[in-house]
Amino acid sequence: MLTFSTLTVETADNPRMLDLYLSAFPAEERRDVSDLVRLMCGEPRFHVLAAYDEAGFAGFITYWDFSAFRYVEHFAISDACRGKGYGGAVIEHVKSATDLPILLEVEPPVTEQAVRRIRFYEKHGFCVSDYDYRQPPYREGDEELVLRLMTTQSESRGRVTASMVETLRREVYGVQL
Repeated sequence: MLTFSTLTVETADNPRMLDLYLSAFPAEERRDVSDLVRLMCGEPRFHVLAAYDEAGFAGFITYWDFSAFRYVEHFAISDACRGKGYGGAVIEHVKSATDLPILLEVEPPVTEQAVRRIRFYEKHGFCVSDYDYRQPPYREGDEELVLRLMTTQSESRGRVTASMVETLRREVYGVQL
């Protein structure tokens, strides 16, 4: 059984979360640690939730709360805890805490790992959107990433609006519209 706790920069398990963050995501898919710490210290819409099992830290999920949706930015389960159903438990916990649609980004289904990831989210009620989406770069000089958006808003097969994407671009990635 998992328990959950909000992480701050002062939390004892913050170094474990940062280590997992750096190892689970390539540089182009994550913020610089200093930017992540800045968000943890001063952005009230940004949350870092840690998951724990009986052995301790098992993983984390970061998300943003906006008025119209919740956006999951990063999500990782430690290697030692994979295959135990923890990923699904974390997603279901985050879903149960809001009535808003949840939006997240995934790689296009061109690799086996990307296909497995999409199937995982579909199993938990997400739909792939047809929205033509490019993730803005986290740092100057990097390229945009061609990604797919998934959402729990399934009435119209993964409906993603231009307003949602504009909010992501402006608030999460700092793109001036």
